[in-house]
Amino acid sequence: MCAAQAGIDVRLYDVQAAAAQTAIGWIADQLAADAKRPQGVAELNELSDCDALIEAVVENRAVKRRVLSALSTVAPDALIATNTSSLSISELAGKIDCAERFCGLHFCHPIAECPLVEVVPGPTTDASMLDLAETLVRQLGLHPLRTRDVPGFAVNRLLFPYLEASVALVRGSVDWQRIEQAAVGFGMRLGPLAQMDEIGIDVILRAAAAFHRGNPVVPPQSELLLAMFQAGRLGRKSERGFYDYSRTGDSRLDPAAIGLSAAHQTAPIDCDDAELQLRLFVPLLASACELIQTGVVVQAADVQAALAGGLGCRAHAGDLAGWVRGITPTVLRGWMPRLGLAAPAAASLERLLAE
Repeated sequence: MCAAQAGIDVRLYDVQAAAAQTAIGWIADQLAADAKRPQGVAELNELSDCDALIEAVVENRAVKRRVLSALSTVAPDALIATNTSSLSISELAGKIDCAERFCGLHFCHPIAECPLVEVVPGPTTDASMLDLAETLVRQLGLHPLRTRDVPGFAVNRLLFPYLEASVALVRGSVDWQRIEQAAVGFGMRLGPLAQMDEIGIDVILRAAAAFHRGNPVVPPQSELLLAMFQAGRLGRKSERGFYDYSRTGDSRLDPAAIGLSAAHQTAPIDCDDAELQLRLFVPLLASACELIQTGVVVQAADVQAALAGGLGCRAHAGDLAGWVRGITPTVLRGWMPRLGLAAPAAASLERLLAE
């Protein structure tokens, strides 16, 4: 839709032709009358004269490899990009014949509120292709951010410790409404439970598995999320997750999900609103420090861009450095043992406090 609005000729292929046509119809309804309507194609070889091919299939390594391998022979000079949020660009590049034309383009969701696109090079991506990728992102009216190929890139390395912290609070019997209200009041676009429903519990579990292959900052995936997945509670896509979406135009925290969480409770967490806020956002702050210290992004402004454009953060959530300046190092160090930070995250935060 963004491409069509920008006046770009768009072709859409899906292994299920009906799905492509449904998408094209929905997109056409959003476009101005004089905008170019995307065209559906029945075969991949109908993409042979495209300048850029963007794959956005299910977040499954084997499926993506098959699709990318097929795309590598379709258009011999085209940029080939994968829209993955968690899979290794280097691993995917190793399975295709045109790695020099291949990179990651992680579009954040929803684009209207989160216009950042992470541009992730592989080990042999040609510089001209990265320039083309960034030019395309800008042509779409979005904002590119170059990031290293690490688990979760930049945006999800910020997001996941925060989501994990919210699950720990749920398992510690903290009132769900308090958790959601604390997050929105801090400047998050959605509360963490609503955000997990929007992303999809199944997607979160797959991304968490990819994270743990190389990111010790994020604790193991939650038994509660696995139980929700096994119960078919995938979030908005299945009409039930933490919230119940089965009634049109309405959603509410689902008593059945609250009941399910009771079987996965840990020791109770007794915290006031100030500690609740710290428990949610200090892990995010520690991850922000780590992004800069390990060179995942180049500068603090890149973290700000990831927070604002990638996660839709506002107020304190969009300015973590400003927020933490209002908390004295002594006070923050006093809280840290209670926050359950993994050792690398605690070390990153300590370096910030020492500056």
